[in-house]
Amino acid sequence: MRNPLLILTCLILFVGPSFSQHIKWNTRPQVGFVFQITNKEAQKLLTTSTPDTIFSRLLRNQIDTFNVRKGWIKRPSKGHFILATIVENKLHCEYTSVFPYQVFLMKEYNALALQVLDLNGNVREDAKVKFMLNRLRIDPESKTYRIENGWVNGDNRVLTVELDGFRSIFNIEKHDAPFDYSNYDGNGDGPSFFSYMITDKNKYKPNEKVRFKSYALNQSRTPIHKDLEVWLSNNSKSIKVARISPHRSGSFAGEFVLHDSLKLTLDRNYNLQLREKNGQVVSNCNFKYEDYELNGTQLEIKLANDKQFHPQKNELSILATDINGLILKDAKATILVKPHTIRETFQPIVVLMDTLLFKEIALDSKEATLVDIPSELFQKTNSTYEVIVQVRNSQNQIVERKVGATHYFSEYELTANFSNDSIVYEMLKNGFRMNDVSMTLKHSDEIKAVEIKLPYKEKINPAISSVYLTGDLLSRQISISGLIPKLIIKGGIER
Repeated sequence: MRNPLLILTCLILFVGPSFSQHIKWNTRPQVGFVFQITNKEAQKLLTTSTPDTIFSRLLRNQIDTFNVRKGWIKRPSKGHFILATIVENKLHCEYTSVFPYQVFLMKEYNALALQVLDLNGNVREDAKVKFMLNRLRIDPESKTYRIENGWVNGDNRVLTVELDGFRSIFNIEKHDAPFDYSNYDGNGDGPSFFSYMITDKNKYKPNEKVRFKSYALNQSRTPIHKDLEVWLSNNSKSIKVARISPHRSGSFAGEFVLHDSLKLTLDRNYNLQLREKNGQVVSNCNFKYEDYELNGTQLEIKLANDKQFHPQKNELSILATDINGLILKDAKATILVKPHTIRETFQPIVVLMDTLLFKEIALDSKEATLVDIPSELFQKTNSTYEVIVQVRNSQNQIVERKVGATHYFSEYELTANFSNDSIVYEMLKNGFRMNDVSMTLKHSDEIKAVEIKLPYKEKINPAISSVYLTGDLLSRQISISGLIPKLIIKGGIER
């Protein structure tokens, strides 16, 4: 009995001094709680300036818990939620949401316009969109929900979008864009109208059609919704050429022909104006009237693919325009397809003529002209070819362009592409992926190779500089540095 007592005494003496040490307790929260709230509660929370007084009343419907260090990972497909944690005896709440759709704000000068897409990329026309108390209807042409700027008063307003049982809330802030202050009423009190006006070209020939657009607001910055008159003027005279109605409040678009009855003088600048009945100029712009010759025909040709795989066809696009960028009328083209180099053949005898295809066609006057180049022209060969296009306009001016491509009757290719944090190796035959292709794979200076089946996916390893793939059909060495994505930034000025 003596030994157990001694052991007990020793234990007490050993444990006793440990209570005098300073212990640092971890006061950070370990577990968080998830509470779900309704659409109405979320809207009140997001639009009230003092949310702290609201949070405590919303912690009723607990649906989940989570590890604070990892965060809330297993989120449902949609909903409004409050994430609550206890930090040093104080309640800490954070709002979060999961959207089952996307809302895009469109760049439109005279209106608030937005589009709703589901997660599959489909435009949804059945959303319930409300701006304050006004329900916004879908515009069938643009597939957008829109409201004119004239109906948006004040700086900050609330817009809601409800679809598939989920309501999202947005704060809308209106910014006034700079206006053209050129239209004054003469009394020194400021501009009478805020407007802009453009034409489709900056100079015109006799009997050409002038197309124009304008957007105009009155002095109170409300879109003009009444009819206006179209005038042409210079220093010596003014001519009324048309009357125009707005196709939407503030928006005007029209056209007229510069026919001989207008008795315009060549080599003069004319001012195109929109006026009210009393002669007040609402908007204006200028163009030059001259009998010029268009000798700057522009020709653009391109092939749909620079690699053409049998039995797929290639497609040639031809677009001929004048110096103003307008598609030529009555233009004709000749298309010549010639072989360049035969790289491989897959038949005993191959004879390719120096002219594989020759066509004379009239070009489409409304859009680019498309011409098919069939694979059968090149027989069973891997060969390069050249396409030569000549275009003749109505003044018999000729413009020529060339473009080339490669035809593959049989082509195997080993590719490597990124997929998130991995690299995927694939074998392609004539552009299509092959499955279950036996290969051996070796990294950098490794001696031992691994047997794999393509397609094959492996994690990115920064210590590996190259990969060797070897097979019966093809072998390739892939440099990892050549696969690193590059970021290209282009700058510019946007008006």
